[in-house]
Amino acid sequence: MKTKATICPAVAALSVTVFDEDLTIRAIVTREMLVHRFGDIGEGQQGLLTTFSQHSTAISALILERYRETGKVPIVLHAEG
Repeated sequence: MKTKATICPAVAALSVTVFDEDLTIRAIVTREMLVHRFGDIGEGQQGLLTTFSQHSTAISALILERYRETGKVPIVLHAEG
C-alpha cells in the first residue's frame, strides 16, 4: 500500500490518497480530527504534515476502514463530538 498527502489550500485539512492494491481512495482529513485523535499537532501546514508523517499508518487504516464501511469516496475524516 502507498499513501500520499498534500495540504488542502485555504482549509485546515490534508488531502490524502491511499493506493491499496487496485484501489485509489481519496480522503480529506481535517485538523480537528488529527487533534482529536493524536493531541496537539502544532501550528500551520507543517503541523499537519508532521502529524501525517508520524501517524500515516493509523490514518491510512482509518481511511480504509471508512471506505470499507461506506464504499464511497471521497472519505472525509473529521473530529467526532
